[in-house]
Amino acid sequence: MPDVFFADQWTRAHAELGIPSDAKVLSDLLALWGGDGRHYHSLAHLKYGLVALDRYGEGVGLVRLAWFFHDAIYVIGRGDNEQLSADWFTAYARRQNLKTELVDRGERLILMTKDHQGAVSDDPLWPIMNDVDLAVFATPPDVYEVYAANVWREYEAIATRQQFVLGRAAFMSAFKSRPVFQTEAMRNCEQAAHRNIDAEVARLMDEARQAGWLPEGC
Repeated sequence: MPDVFFADQWTRAHAELGIPSDAKVLSDLLALWGGDGRHYHSLAHLKYGLVALDRYGEGVGLVRLAWFFHDAIYVIGRGDNEQLSADWFTAYARRQNLKTELVDRGERLILMTKDHQGAVSDDPLWPIMNDVDLAVFATPPDVYEVYAANVWREYEAIATRQQFVLGRAAFMSAFKSRPVFQTEAMRNCEQAAHRNIDAEVARLMDEARQAGWLPEGC
């Protein structure tokens, strides 16, 4: 039987959209989210995003439903995780008779989570999807450090520590020069997010220097 929290959120998403829910699909989704090797893209990430959505009140049912699917299919190192997850969402939403316009919007929201740094959309739901996905950046430092460690736990299956440290430092550094969040509801979390990002990049760069992975003078 699905966790009561997830079952309630699943029912709520469908009620907001005016469509019937399928408990079997929820069970299938949760089984994938809770699978082996899902250290960051895990049930904890799914739950954290759903909790973060509460700050937006009503009118976010599509984001809530898309969130269940957005990283449901996730194999580290594959480039089509978002596409496969979006395809599953689309097939399910059509079967439940969600309006075509909303199906298309939900699919786009999922696909756009592949690139938070470059994704641009005039859909007013995208900033919410973006901020919910990145809300972990603004957690207390000890929580953030667990998140960062779990990202490495996933990547160590396909990358050396050197590859991860240099790649992660470059990826996170890109957030340093721009706002992380796009919605007013998350605006007051911006400083906390940047403190965590700055601290993580500093730790990674220090490790890289000590290991001799950087060119001289860096």
